[in-house]
Amino acid sequence: MASKDAPGTRELLRRDVGSAGSTAVELGAAEKDTCLRVFVLADFPAKVTLKSKGRELASGEAGDATALRLAPRGPVCVRHGEAPVLHIEGTGTAHVIVRVSP
Repeated sequence: MASKDAPGTRELLRRDVGSAGSTAVELGAAEKDTCLRVFVLADFPAKVTLKSKGRELASGEAGDATALRLAPRGPVCVRHGEAPVLHIEGTGTAHVIVRVSP
């Protein structure tokens, strides 16, 4: 799913995330200006939001084995030192993949 949908990127994170209402996944501080592609496959109706410095960068809904690609028209970019956080709301398990470039 992710590598063909985000060519020229490398994998930053691949994790199964259990959510019981609301879960935050910290992606760590960007070592340089970078762009992210976030993919989520959830087994439950989930609201997914990527935030940084208190602002929403992208959001969408996943669920019932429907894959979500946040910001489907292109990557979400962050500046050096920003630490984006992925928020997942709902109850169940979500498979999360984050790819970055450069």
